[in-house]
Amino acid sequence: MKDSIFQNFVCDLWISTTVAGGKLSFEKTTPRGTLIKALEMLAPHLPNGFVPKALPASTLQKLKNLCNRAKTAADKLDRVWSDELS
Repeated sequence: MKDSIFQNFVCDLWISTTVAGGKLSFEKTTPRGTLIKALEMLAPHLPNGFVPKALPASTLQKLKNLCNRAKTAADKLDRVWSDELS
C-alpha cells in the first residue's frame, strides 16, 4: 500500500466515527458507501490531491478490514480489563 498519510487519515476517520457511535459503510465492488461520501465531502477542505480522484477500492477495503480487526481486538481488551477490575 502506498500513500500512508491518506491511509492513516482513512483509518482515523473510520475509528473516530465508530468511537463516536457512528458507522461508515463501504462496498468494494461498486465502490460506494458512506465512507466514499465522507471522503468526497471532506476533500475540498483538505490539501489538493490529498483524496485521490479515483479512490482505491482495494486499499479502502483493506483499511476497512484492518480497522474492524483493531476494533474487535480493542473490544476484547476492554472486556479483559473490565473482568480484571471487577
